[in-house]
Amino acid sequence: MVGCRIARKCWEELGVVPNQLGRVTFPQCLSDMFEAWPTEVMEVVAMAAWSIWNNRNAVVWRNGSQTATYIITYAKSHLVAWKQARLGDTNQSNQSNSGRNEKWQRPLSGRVKCNTNAAVFGELGVSSFGAVLRGDRGEFITIMGDRWNGVVELKLAEAI
Repeated sequence: MVGCRIARKCWEELGVVPNQLGRVTFPQCLSDMFEAWPTEVMEVVAMAAWSIWNNRNAVVWRNGSQTATYIITYAKSHLVAWKQARLGDTNQSNQSNSGRNEKWQRPLSGRVKCNTNAAVFGELGVSSFGAVLRGDRGEFITIMGDRWNGVVELKLAEAI
């Protein structure tokens, strides 16, 4: 999470990496940050770590990589979208305006349920989707998600 060139540039761009980073493990660095910095900063740090991890997966599995600026911009945009979703804010441009407040319900006995969602990040020129599969007792079975270059209408992204 800190050893590769792109990851280091991401942390530098955020300006949140302590000087001792080369002398401590990444978990210790995070622990130090959680003790010293406010929640709002740590939310960005957590989302940046997730975005760096996603980029590293893209390097390994798809032989592709993004710039540090792209990774951090994506992390910040995703954090905003996540917060809006948690608050039930359906008036934002990157969310569906269905206006429904739905509560998850288990599938019928012996069946599974797949819940999906999508997001469109126009300023980044990407769209993404995610899906979670759960069993009839509500137990987690699997999860998947992906992103692609290009912006589509949110309704179309959700249909994909």
